[in-house]
Amino acid sequence: MGPATGLIKAPLLFSQVDGAVSDKKALTFVFDKGNNSEEAIKKLDESRHHFVGSRSPFHHKDLCRIPVERYHETAVPGGDSLPVFETRLELYGQERRVLLVYNEATYRRQLARMERHLELAKKELSFFKKRAKGADGRSTLESIERAGREITDRYHVKGLLEIEVEEADEGYRVSARKNFLAIEDAKTRFGKQVIFSNRETVTAGKLVAIYRDRAVVEDASRITKSDAWVKMDPAFHWTDSKIRVHALTCILALLLVRIAHKRAKAKGFEHGAERMMELLTGVHTAMVYYLKSTKPHRILCSLTDEQRALLTALDCTIPERR
Repeated sequence: MGPATGLIKAPLLFSQVDGAVSDKKALTFVFDKGNNSEEAIKKLDESRHHFVGSRSPFHHKDLCRIPVERYHETAVPGGDSLPVFETRLELYGQERRVLLVYNEATYRRQLARMERHLELAKKELSFFKKRAKGADGRSTLESIERAGREITDRYHVKGLLEIEVEEADEGYRVSARKNFLAIEDAKTRFGKQVIFSNRETVTAGKLVAIYRDRAVVEDASRITKSDAWVKMDPAFHWTDSKIRVHALTCILALLLVRIAHKRAKAKGFEHGAERMMELLTGVHTAMVYYLKSTKPHRILCSLTDEQRALLTALDCTIPERR
């Protein structure tokens, strides 16, 4: 069992993974909202494999309005405990096990982001009102309304901030006001995550932990997109054979990164692989020539305490400076 994000929408890749295990062994595919589709879920239902996916809370407004007081505190393996509400819903042609998971820190972060975006939108709209008031004859009511909607869309506050445009003696009069009902409705979805699965025997806490494991794959994906580390694209090759060699080299490099990170974590390193690579990238050496010596000496430049601790965790020999 392990996370396999993004596979179910790639038929060839799914077939290769499916064929890589025995007929009796089942995998658990873990994917986010971007992989949801009738065809993809049906493919998993017809296979021997399991899945753990998520859905947008926006599509489950009634479920999200259930008071948090009705949730049950659930221990998540390898993490803390979280309030979880478990139910069953008809999804993709079958009744599914559904978990509604609440995270207070996420709630506060999303609430702060909404309030910040509302203030930024209102600030930009104050300048927009002045421009609309002195608009020339080329502007129309529709164009002014469209420009106002673009502002709310830009700050993701559409429906939360209502804009009204009226024709005035000169130009247009624009007014904006908060839609408090929509804001309160949006707040009912903050901090909540909807997880659904066809795994019936594992505990709710284990199911949350399995879904969290997708971060391992997502972390690896970010590393492969880095300009400084294991960058797979662009390949700078044109023939299939060379592209395959390039991909293999990148996967081997990614494997080395993951092994190094695993070893560092075992020795107490608390950060992710990206932070590890940032620290290692900042380690520099210098070639020093001493008087009456024909050979240069390589020495390490100054290290931060964090870099020194990481190198020690990776069992790297740190030469003493002369």
